[in-house]
Amino acid sequence: MPSSLQPIFVTSGEPAGIGPDICLDLVHLNTSRPVVVLGDQQVLAQRAMHLGRDLAFIPYQGQHAPAQSDQLYIVSIPVHQAVQAGKLDSANAPSVVAQLQYAAQAALTGQCAAIVTAPVQKSIIN
Repeated sequence: MPSSLQPIFVTSGEPAGIGPDICLDLVHLNTSRPVVVLGDQQVLAQRAMHLGRDLAFIPYQGQHAPAQSDQLYIVSIPVHQAVQAGKLDSANAPSVVAQLQYAAQAALTGQCAAIVTAPVQKSIIN
């Protein structure tokens, strides 16, 4: 039976940090709500490949049921510069801010039930 519960939006945070890795583990989350990752799909796919994770990214288009166990719903918010894990780049700060803005707007308009944020590096944003 499909869920009709509002999704949880999860921002992937600093693209060079641990946030994308944490988001990949959401495939193991057992919930009746859809979980939607906000972040750069290419960055997440590269991290999955590097970590030997086999999963599919499904563009989120308002689905009401949770994704399959090997899939993640995603709203792709592109980075501005190539990402190297562990190497911060202030050029990607706008994409981190865009994730937060997208999630906040979704919460304010009732498009999601909750927001979870992965770690951000405030010094890079500033």
